[in-house]
Amino acid sequence: MKVEVRCFGQREPTDDGVVVRGYTAWEQLRADKNGEPRFAPALETLSIDLAMARDPVDADVAHAHTWYADMAGLWIRTLHRIPLVVTLHSMEPLRPWKADQLGSGYLLSS
Repeated sequence: MKVEVRCFGQREPTDDGVVVRGYTAWEQLRADKNGEPRFAPALETLSIDLAMARDPVDADVAHAHTWYADMAGLWIRTLHRIPLVVTLHSMEPLRPWKADQLGSGYLLSS
């Protein structure tokens, strides 16, 4: 079975036949026009999701693992009309200390 993994950030190629595609955030989103990174974490996440959905898909099923990849999965499911399996395992509202780690991304995850 062919497997392709789309992930946040660049990754080294594997030698097991799995195709790995790493995605990075769009540079323009790192700061607003005043130079402030106000919503950068949340918007960068969505830019990676858009890039993942932009690339061609040759799959019978898509899988998204974590809340920040779910939007890519949703767009891929919708655009390519394939089933989507989602794995979620964190309860961000029950872990308020995550707000410091995730910045404005916490607002989208909770």
